[in-house]
Amino acid sequence: MSRSNSGIAASTQKKRKKEGRFNLIDFLIVLLILLLLASVIYLFSPISWMRRLVAEETRNIYYTVEFQGVSEDLIDKIREDQIVVDSISKNTIGTVTAVDYNTKYTELQFVEQDGQVSGVLAEYPSQYNVIVTIYATAEYVEGSGYSVNNQRIAVGEKLSLRFPDYANEGFCIGLSLE
Repeated sequence: MSRSNSGIAASTQKKRKKEGRFNLIDFLIVLLILLLLASVIYLFSPISWMRRLVAEETRNIYYTVEFQGVSEDLIDKIREDQIVVDSISKNTIGTVTAVDYNTKYTELQFVEQDGQVSGVLAEYPSQYNVIVTIYATAEYVEGSGYSVNNQRIAVGEKLSLRFPDYANEGFCIGLSLE
């Protein structure tokens, strides 16, 4: 009887060894699950890292950035042909092609007179709105838009820009293709 018990124990031990091994079918199932997961991420995530692997188009663009309330002493610090750098990433994101600093900075102020509240534009004589047009070669990805050196360029986007003698935050107010 001890002989059959040891025979049963040996076969059970072999089954356990066989069950614990990783086989080709297990590998293929895991691989299939990973491929399905990657395709779901690709399809439903517009800013996914996988979108960067998709072939991108390169286009030349002009984008316009407005800086509000720039002091009169600083308006001549931004000039044509200067290199523009993103203040955060330190990447070059274009070259200045035009600068307009002819618009005085105004701000809406509310004034109460005779119980009536009205809005009045107050002009600040020593401050200007500076509008800078920048030329750049941008990558275009459908669904994500334009980017220059990984900096998204879009109307309404807040940009932190640095010029050789000046740095400020402004909003993109225009974008056009060359």
